[in-house]
Amino acid sequence: MAAGTPVVLTSDPSSVYFIHPSENPTNSLVTEKFAGNCYNEWKLGMTIALSAKNKLCFVDGSLSRPISGSEIHAWDRCNAMITSYILHSIDHNIARSVLYFTSAREIWKDLEDRYSQSSSPQLYNLQQNLHDLSQGSTPIAEFFTKIKAIWDEINGVNPIPVCSCTGCTCGISQKIIQR
Repeated sequence: MAAGTPVVLTSDPSSVYFIHPSENPTNSLVTEKFAGNCYNEWKLGMTIALSAKNKLCFVDGSLSRPISGSEIHAWDRCNAMITSYILHSIDHNIARSVLYFTSAREIWKDLEDRYSQSSSPQLYNLQQNLHDLSQGSTPIAEFFTKIKAIWDEINGVNPIPVCSCTGCTCGISQKIIQR
């Protein structure tokens, strides 16, 4: 069979279109379903799992649905699997709100738009938790782990801006000063 045919696309373990026979669309990829809070933690868990399955490109926008050719069926099959993974990794009520999107990317983007917004009260609460934390009789390693977890949450809610343009026209200096 010639290279590029659907069989080759779906049987090569290094292909983004490969789905292992043990894959199950009813699986949840994360231990806790997303119920509307701790979005950044859920997203990180999903990102790691999808990356391990070589399927992150279906949600991050780097692999669009082919317009024609032999890849369409393979893309649709993988998209359906990933959509199922996402739907089984979120609360039933949230799943109902994204059920009719046609791609895993659309679902991912909708969840990102709705839940990734940082809020001042959330940031204040995390900073207050960090301020109120004391070691007491807790072993230093455990205490540091608690501090680091809060730091990571703060960074997830309010990440440090990073310049991604050439010649810096994005105004990152102003964003950092405002922060």
